[in-house]
Amino acid sequence: MIVMKFGGTSVGDGERIRRVARIVKDRASAGGQRFAVVVSAMEGVTDALIKAARAAANHNSDILHHTIAELYKRHQEAAEAVSPAGEKEALLGEVRTLIREFENLCTAIQVLGELTPRGLDAVASLGERLSARLLAAAIRAEGVPARAIEATGLVVTDDRHGAASPLMD
Repeated sequence: MIVMKFGGTSVGDGERIRRVARIVKDRASAGGQRFAVVVSAMEGVTDALIKAARAAANHNSDILHHTIAELYKRHQEAAEAVSPAGEKEALLGEVRTLIREFENLCTAIQVLGELTPRGLDAVASLGERLSARLLAAAIRAEGVPARAIEATGLVVTDDRHGAASPLMD
């Protein structure tokens, strides 16, 4: 099996995500081995998520709400740029759902006044989860079957949040 990994700069916006999808299409067209694609959050997104979560812990609603709006706008624009015909509304719905999950996490962090390692892990993972959906849609738009699979469905780790290791057994 071949694993293709694309970092945040490679998927920084809709055009770059489409470029990655074309690379994946070219690899799929070559045939042969099965492959998986691993994707990072869009450039700067993980930092923005963490900054907003820290702002929530410090009861700074202005930074939190600004970040939520910016993240939604950026991912909405990317979704509109990469969506295959007939999938735009479903993809936008997935983006809204994940942004809402982020907002809910930050609300809980704000109520507690504390950002725990577990909460930080949950917040930090949202960027990759968003990117995976955007890239899968872009790959489908290129005519290649693709679906986003979250790592939680593939990898089991120990409970050391912030420094977890995979359990290989």
